[in-house]
Amino acid sequence: MRRRNPDLIYPYRRQPCGRRRINRRSTPRPARRYGWAVAQVLQNRAASVLDDVEMITGDAVTLAVPPAPLALRIAGAAIDLVAIVALQIGLYLTLSRVTGGASDALIAAAITTITIVVFVAWPAGFETISGGRSPGKLVCGTRVVRDDGGPITFQHAFTRAMLGTVELYGSGSVIALTSALISRRHQRLGDRLAGTYVVRARNAWTPSEPATMPPHLADWAARADLEQVPAPEIGLCRRFFARREQTSAPAREQAARSLVFRVAPWIIPAPPPATDEEILAAILAERCRRERQRLQADAALTARLFPGRR
Repeated sequence: MRRRNPDLIYPYRRQPCGRRRINRRSTPRPARRYGWAVAQVLQNRAASVLDDVEMITGDAVTLAVPPAPLALRIAGAAIDLVAIVALQIGLYLTLSRVTGGASDALIAAAITTITIVVFVAWPAGFETISGGRSPGKLVCGTRVVRDDGGPITFQHAFTRAMLGTVELYGSGSVIALTSALISRRHQRLGDRLAGTYVVRARNAWTPSEPATMPPHLADWAARADLEQVPAPEIGLCRRFFARREQTSAPAREQAARSLVFRVAPWIIPAPPPATDEEILAAILAERCRRERQRLQADAALTARLFPGRR
């Protein structure tokens, strides 16, 4: 009977030649059979299931907005590609008619401008004006939102468009597809850098009435540093208030306590004694007040720079 090699029992065992031999038994089975990329996808799938369990209350009311399926994202990207190619061909035909006897330098500058407009400016502007939707997303019923569920701005759309030129068109969508496969929210690199992800438009939650500021926490909230709280945690707090009426009292208290434990390490100074729901309400109300002030300041600046614009 053949004896088992003891060098294959331990993950790293010193070999006579001084090299280490990796034990195949210590390698995870999915990675050994399918490769590390597929193993990462399987692990993220399991982790996302655990996250969903953590975000579900006792009454089975989820507090997270699910991302759009990867198939919808691929279909929307294909439609966007068709629209971009059609726009590019139309601009090139217009350019060929306008610049009949122009110099080569002028034609090269015009081609560069058209490329920037088609692949960066047009997608970013379209998503900003339409609220996170491109032609493909309009057809597929999806849209881009921030990590906290809010609408995107031009900065988010511009970041996604800039990275899209590399990961979508420069690499033939290989980089984007790989990033979406190993991401729990099917995010490509542009989404990760911009802090966005794609959701189904009909599944997107509608925010309820703004949280009311507890009077005894107004002074603390006004001087507290709330900008460091991650956007996903703020999104969970908003969804908790939007759906708290659907939960029972014990599950509601447990969810509020869990959210306070999540956001407390990011807040300076610590909140004074209050209930968990009051602390969360104070955080959301103060952030809403600061966001409203910022929007009013932007609107005032726009009115000064462009008097005739509404």
